Amino acid sequence: APGGTLLVEVDGPGSHYRREQVRLEGPSGTSGWFPWAWLGAADVEGLASVSGLTIVDHHTVDERHFVTLAVPGGRPV
Repeated sequence: APGGTLLVEVDGPGSHYRREQVRLEGPSGTSGWFPWAWLGAADVEGLASVSGLTIVDHHTVDERHFVTLAVPGGRPV
């Protein structure tokens, strides 16, 4: 949405981009395989830039890392 933001959980410092096939497993069954990516905190800026986004915040909660991304000129929510 115009002016929207993304809150993305990323892996901590020292981690890098990787991609694998994963599936979800739970009490009601197992999903099919689908592509999943892990992104390290150091990789966010480059990928955000090529996606037309900017980093407006990066914070850590209980050793989990989060980045807020927005369209340049957009207003974080």
